[in-house]
This record gives sequence, C-alpha cells and structure tokens, in this order.
Amino acid sequence: MPRNFSDKSFWNAAPGFGVNNVNVATLGEVNAMLALAGATIAYGSQDDLGKRFILSEAEASIYQYGSNAIYGAIYQPVYVDSGATAAEVAVGKVAFTKDTGTTAGTGAKTYAVTGQGGADAVDLIAGVFLNTITPGNYGIICVGGKVAVKYRNTPSGTPAVGDYVGVFSGGGGLVDSLGAVTANSGVAWGLVIGRSITAGSANSLTPVEMGFTAGCAFGRY
Repeated sequence: MPRNFSDKSFWNAAPGFGVNNVNVATLGEVNAMLALAGATIAYGSQDDLGKRFILSEAEASIYQYGSNAIYGAIYQPVYVDSGATAAEVAVGKVAFTKDTGTTAGTGAKTYAVTGQGGADAVDLIAGVFLNTITPGNYGIICVGGKVAVKYRNTPSGTPAVGDYVGVFSGGGGLVDSLGAVTANSGVAWGLVIGRSITAGSANSLTPVEMGFTAGCAFGRY
C-alpha cells in the first residue's frame, strides 16, 4: 500500500479486509485488529483521513473484498456524514462533498461526504462509493480512474461505450447515460463523472473511466 500512510492497517491484506469493505467508526480500526498477549487491540490512525492513494490493477485484485470488483484507480478514506441517507451510501452510487459546519469549506477539512439526498449541490461530486458505509462511519471511495457505477432503472437512450456518464437528477446517487455528447449540446458538465468503458445497462454496475475532477480539490497528497 502507499508509503504515505501511517495507519499500518492499510498495509496488510488480511482475510476480511478490502478497500471496498471499510465501514468503521474509527479509521484506525481498518483491518488493524491484532492479538497481543491474548488481548485484541487496534492501531490508531495517524491523520490518514483524506489521503489519496493509487492501486494498480494487480494491487486492486489483492485489496478487493468479495465479488464487487475494484480496479486500478485513485482511492481516498473519507467520513460519511451522519445525516446521510443509508440507502444512498452503497456500491456504485455517487458520493458528494458535505459541508459539515457553518464555515465554507468545512467539508473539505473533515473529508466528509454524503449521498445525493444530503448533497449541498449535485455538482459537488466527491467520488463513487465502493460499498455500504454506515452514516457516521469512515470508509473509502474512488475519486479517479476506473470504477463501477450504478445506472438508473431506465437510462436515457441506449448506453454505449464512450458515452458520457453523469449524476442522475432524479436522485438516489445513481448515474445516467448522457450519450455521445458534442459541443454546444447543453449538457450540465458539472454532473459528468466520466465516460463508459463498456455499454451500461439498466439498474446495473458498469465500469466507467472517471476523470480526476471529483477528488482533485478534496484530498491530500
């Protein structure tokens, strides 16, 4: 795992751990339970919240949990706002930056995200959820590169390879196919996540290539 992490829990691909399986009340608990003299303890995270890290395709296969694939991409530990709608914090759904205080930019300071229903604005895209995370807990999202997103039940048009993919305005954190968008087509570019790598289909997880626009102003080295 990346050398910028002081939380050694990110170094060990022990059974039960996966980048797409992090859902903890304390970030230092991520895969960090150890037996020491008959006791169970946990590492304490040393300010790793918000740090971006990159996994290659080979590394992603090691740090993947279960059947929901993760890919070579850019990832980030975040805090899920306690007021988020639980159903929107799930694999393939869009995560949004959440301002958790009265001062502008507080969300960026605490690396807080939420689902679409709790978003301050639908163009404040933070990344994509990789798994179910309990509101009020910490988890890891994808902020750039290849990631599986969840299409709405009835995509606009017929999704095809190379189509732009963006936030579905109907809510729920789902995405929609925006088609092979051309200049002057009136697309709300702030809602675009990336472009499809394979043809998407209704109510399914489909890989897209997400541009590094989602997390570039919302993370640390």
